[in-house]
Amino acid sequence: MPNKLRVAMPSGTTASALPEPGAPARGHLQLHSETGGLTPWCGPAALALATGHSYADACALLRAVAPTGYPEGEVVTTYWRDLLAGLSAAGIPHVPLPVPSPHDTLLRMVRDDALAPGWYLLRVTDHFLLLRQLGAGLARLHDNHHTAMAVSGRLHGRRKVTHAAHLLGGPLVARDAISAVARHPVAGGRARRAARPASPAAGAGCRARGGSPGLSPRR
Repeated sequence: MPNKLRVAMPSGTTASALPEPGAPARGHLQLHSETGGLTPWCGPAALALATGHSYADACALLRAVAPTGYPEGEVVTTYWRDLLAGLSAAGIPHVPLPVPSPHDTLLRMVRDDALAPGWYLLRVTDHFLLLRQLGAGLARLHDNHHTAMAVSGRLHGRRKVTHAAHLLGGPLVARDAISAVARHPVAGGRARRAARPASPAAGAGCRARGGSPGLSPRR
């Protein structure tokens, strides 16, 4: 059954809205500008990009879902379970996925099409990122350093995938649906129906590293 978690949203924060047609996608440069030119930490950065919220609101959202876990100010170390709770609190439907093998690298999963086309929140070795799986062995990643960069051996591809969640809604999924309608207006009705989020499967998020917080390095 769907996650029933309900928390008070941070002041000034609203549930994610559908992007306006033609509006530019948010990326790491927007997050850098919100932090005064400093590189944001990867956990709240991934949450900000997935929900369409600002970096500060993403940090506040993490504190809202886990008040005792994060001090006031910028969130440095993030728990996987709290990222999933943040997605739920922001109204982003998602399904936690089992990782096929703890030894699989990100590049192998992409090339083997282990994930269906779509958007994913991933934890790889010591890092959180968003992945847009395109199919045919191709995928682009979005994180605190990159926007829509092709996954490669030099770009996080050799890191092990430890946690994964499929995003079923939110601004990223909606933007893809809008783009599909723009490219194929005749099939617009089918694209809109396909974009409707399904009910997330049950399953509690777990902490990265089997109980310890997943670090959010600035590198």
